[in-house]
Amino acid sequence: MQKDQRTAETVGGRIAQLRKAGGFTGSELGGRVGLTKSQISKIESGERRVDVSELAGIAEALHVTLPDLLGARPPGSVALAARVMATDLGDTDKTLPMRRRMRQLLEAHNVLVASAGLAPSEPSPAGATVLVEAKATGLKDLSPSEAGELLAKQVRAALGLGRAPIADVGQVAEKHFGADVVGWPFENAISGLCARGEGVSILLVNTAGVVGQQRFTAAHELGHHLLGD
Repeated sequence: MQKDQRTAETVGGRIAQLRKAGGFTGSELGGRVGLTKSQISKIESGERRVDVSELAGIAEALHVTLPDLLGARPPGSVALAARVMATDLGDTDKTLPMRRRMRQLLEAHNVLVASAGLAPSEPSPAGATVLVEAKATGLKDLSPSEAGELLAKQVRAALGLGRAPIADVGQVAEKHFGADVVGWPFENAISGLCARGEGVSILLVNTAGVVGQQRFTAAHELGHHLLGD
């Protein structure tokens, strides 16, 4: 009983914070979810338990997610999947097929972590050095071409790759920079997509194009990953 009371106070406190942050009065929130001002006040103070059936309505009324309302932090891959799908421009959005595939990959990653104990990918010592240098040298302040050229030099120097063309950029990304690279054919879509969050980084490359374009795309998305985009 004591545990239930603490839970009610925690959820109620978050509802009060989110309501005030959204600029709603208790009466306005109550009117949106079919509760009185008094009921909202008791929920927020912990005097009344919020019913499970009421939580979804309150979250919707406050324009927040249920995890936000409950103070629950979703796994990194689940939160990232939500961010990937946050903007939907409908049938005219050429990125939608690729973003949907990325969402599926992130959801699969979450299942593997939960069921099989999949460990997050880690950069190699040399790759970790590049990740630190990339953030320390202010590359984001340069033009894309300048940043790309300097970043390529840092990668080649740290990994001892010389000046020869890199045959498999995806292998370099996975071996040294803790990123999983997935190729998938997409028609009428963008060339690639980088999604990175807590404990997960995935580079998705459109394999419908020619090999040279795929290599360029993999390098481009790896650059986003190294810069923390």
